[in-house]
Amino acid sequence: MADITTILQSTQSQDADVRTSAEAQLKSAQESNYAGFLGSLAGEISNEQKPPETRRLAGLILKNALDARDAARKTELQDKWLALDPNTRSQIKNAVWTTLGSPVRPPNSLAPPTPVSHAVFLFPPPPALTAECAHETTKMPPPPAPSSSHNPRPRNIARDQPPAAASAAAARLLTLPLVPSPLRSCR
Repeated sequence: MADITTILQSTQSQDADVRTSAEAQLKSAQESNYAGFLGSLAGEISNEQKPPETRRLAGLILKNALDARDAARKTELQDKWLALDPNTRSQIKNAVWTTLGSPVRPPNSLAPPTPVSHAVFLFPPPPALTAECAHETTKMPPPPAPSSSHNPRPRNIARDQPPAAASAAAARLLTLPLVPSPLRSCR
């Protein structure tokens, strides 16, 4: 298969002939070398140097190659995935993991990568990746403490007290003698 980036860019061409040819190349690659096709797409999405448009499109095509709405088609695709060599599956999963953790991930490249991540999470992640994720989380700064200017919402006295105490407090408020306002007496 030719350079996947070029083919993906060609599928977005305004020229119908170029677009049709590129789509035929993708379909041919998927049918003739499924493992290589998935590996190329996974390599495209995980490479931060590739154009965001091609990474996004590669993620979409990878998702569609691993999942479908139709139950029969979904089962067929899952069987194809499980029939792949474990090393190939591991490489694809690592590429997806890399993409998910990438700070340069283009918007909607795999957002949310549910079918792709389902294939990744179907089996445990590689031990090295698990250790790396655990190490990265320990380096994260703690969440900021609440600021002192944060005022909690005023409490409702009646809600915070038992019903008997609330009704007694309400009765006291209602029976307080009225005190003339000092402003009224100034007139």
